[in-house]
Amino acid sequence: MANENKILDIALYGNGPTAKSAVLSLSKLGFYPTWINDGIIDFNKDDRTTMLSPQSLDFYKDHNLHEIKKTAFPSNKIHIRSMNQKGFTVFEDEAQNNPLCYLIENNRLYKELNILISKEIKEKKINQIIGEIKDISLNQNYAEIILKSGKKIKSLLVIGADGSNSMVRKLTKIKSLEMGIKKYGLVSLVEHNQNYPNVSWQVFSKNGILAFLAKENRTNKKSVSSLVWSLNKSQMESQLSLSTADVIKNIKKEFGSYLGDFSLLSKIKQWPINRVDVPKPIGLRTVVIGDAAHSIYPLAGQGFNLAIGDIIQLSKTLNWARDRGLDFGSKIILDNYYNNRKFWIRSITKLTDGLDWFFTNTSDQVQRSMSLPFTILENLNPIKRKLVNIIREDTLSR
Repeated sequence: MANENKILDIALYGNGPTAKSAVLSLSKLGFYPTWINDGIIDFNKDDRTTMLSPQSLDFYKDHNLHEIKKTAFPSNKIHIRSMNQKGFTVFEDEAQNNPLCYLIENNRLYKELNILISKEIKEKKINQIIGEIKDISLNQNYAEIILKSGKKIKSLLVIGADGSNSMVRKLTKIKSLEMGIKKYGLVSLVEHNQNYPNVSWQVFSKNGILAFLAKENRTNKKSVSSLVWSLNKSQMESQLSLSTADVIKNIKKEFGSYLGDFSLLSKIKQWPINRVDVPKPIGLRTVVIGDAAHSIYPLAGQGFNLAIGDIIQLSKTLNWARDRGLDFGSKIILDNYYNNRKFWIRSITKLTDGLDWFFTNTSDQVQRSMSLPFTILENLNPIKRKLVNIIREDTLSR
């Protein structure tokens, strides 16, 4: 356990999957990160799912979370349809015939992370401190973290992986544009009697964006998908006021009969989406990652994959700094990380914001015209391949 006079190399604050994944990544590279968290473990109550890119799945395989590969459900194709488009535009990796993405149950992901991180702590590869941050004092030589217990921790670098309402971001005055909760995701598990193995679906309409993410295929020729319906507040409240039967009717009206009859296997839950934009997620001896740096609309399945990309790039940058004997919290190191991440983060953020704005603020007539570009894509393979690459990966070399 660190004493208050020692200056640590890296202190990371957060208790979610991004924080745990980052701590594991740093530990794997031979760092001895200090992980500060509130000690609350309640993620087993999260019955949602997360879409992982192939690169994110490989990241977890490299970190010995091998069960994830066994329990992840691949999507080899994604069918996308805009308003009034007659059919679906199909996205797939035709060249390599590899999955575009994988669906993992949050409970399984959190369980594996908890098991592995407990092992790392026991083997003294991670220094865990239970506590909540009260304040952070910054100077040119180190950052001082003050916990609510009164304990003080000095570190060359502070990493905030504490979500969209990041305390680290606020205390270190890293500028952010917080747009609040304007969107909600309605989530549930759905069983349907039309079986399309390893195929996911997404429909854009004036009533939100509706996705069926491929889960399991059952022996009775039925399939199970994870339903995610992105809605504004009034649309969300309207759906939640209805009976389950009426909600099913509305979903089928939006999506069509492609999946046949279906039923809900779990209660519909609402998931608030707190949209946050952080133009420059670095400050004096501080960096924020994951939702603390970019909480985006879940329209391209890239939210958590952006977080994994942050972790991989930050780990690479800190490893590079260590090899050269450089100060982990110095401006040159943080600028190096930021410059390697900003292009991809801005690109994905603009893509998701643009889609959200289009379907929230344009007329029905304009939205109907959206069907033309999707239809044209059927014959423009180079553009389709580019979009497939966006779906498949957060290009980590950027």
